[in-house]
Amino acid sequence: MTPATKTSLVAVTSLLVGAILSDVLAKFLSPKKCNKGCQIILHTLMFTDGVAVNNFKGKWAPLAAACFQNMDDVLSCELSVHASNGLEVIIFERHVRVGHFQNQHDVLEALGVEREKEGIRSYTKSEYIESDLGHMERW
Repeated sequence: MTPATKTSLVAVTSLLVGAILSDVLAKFLSPKKCNKGCQIILHTLMFTDGVAVNNFKGKWAPLAAACFQNMDDVLSCELSVHASNGLEVIIFERHVRVGHFQNQHDVLEALGVEREKEGIRSYTKSEYIESDLGHMERW
């Protein structure tokens, strides 16, 4: 084999190995979608004061734990407090499929909470379907 042939062979081999590695890395590093077309339910609550927020969080914690333990089709169920307005709270739910809870009651009913007595100024529930154009989980 001539030196030029060896050089060409090394170059072609390097290109093939590089192409294979880049393909493997692209698949590994690209966003993955384990569950597609999930239903998102977003609960938004506005409270009258910080005491009401803390009381609600105390009531929410056992329900969130029970959801995690008993409802495998609920991928996410998280309470978050607004970064600059501590009286605004959202609960983000992510369900495996649309209509998972077709007749789902609102969070307040699930907790047995009465708005006026618990210091809840407003409550809204919005439902969305994921477009699968981004990612919700990293790995």
